[in-house]
Amino acid sequence: MKIEKNDMLLEEILKRLQNYAAERRSDKVHVSELVYCLRKAYFRRVQPKPVGLVELGFFIDGARRHAALQALFPQSVVEKEVRKLGVIGHIDILSDLPIEFKTTRAMKNILKEHYVRQLAYYCVLANKESGALLIYSINDFKEPFHAYRITLNEDDFSMYERSLKLRRDLLKHALSKKDPSALPAGESWECRHCPYFEECGVI
Repeated sequence: MKIEKNDMLLEEILKRLQNYAAERRSDKVHVSELVYCLRKAYFRRVQPKPVGLVELGFFIDGARRHAALQALFPQSVVEKEVRKLGVIGHIDILSDLPIEFKTTRAMKNILKEHYVRQLAYYCVLANKESGALLIYSINDFKEPFHAYRITLNEDDFSMYERSLKLRRDLLKHALSKKDPSALPAGESWECRHCPYFEECGVI
């Protein structure tokens, strides 16, 4: 038996995976761009780079888990596209309320602020007062699954709607002026593997 590396096959797989993972953006702003670092969202539009190998691995993991969980809701709408306020969102599951799936490697403090913000944005776009988060902690072998229902009161709904509009306007202004200097920096954890770390540092 002869076993040898097949670099040509690996190159072809990585090329196809890059194309599949590359985000195909319309001119509209997407919720995912507004939840995370606005500077990264800006640079990904004006200066796109290949997805890193680590990120490709995360992408495969996430896509597989999403598909498995979405199959459990055959009567609901999966990847439901919602459009409102000049923003596009894709809700993992839309039944009587939006359901968002998240995967984390953390074992403590898994209910992240940006998870809640993304779900709240979906509630705003879908005009729903409640939504659900299902979080899978892949390193927790005792209690890996966690579910939360989040209900927005009138003030909460208005606050997240204002936040959505503000971040939308900041990103659109930066893109129209080709100037990201007014965009706020992301959180420190977003910088660790960011392909635009050097570009951002110049701002």
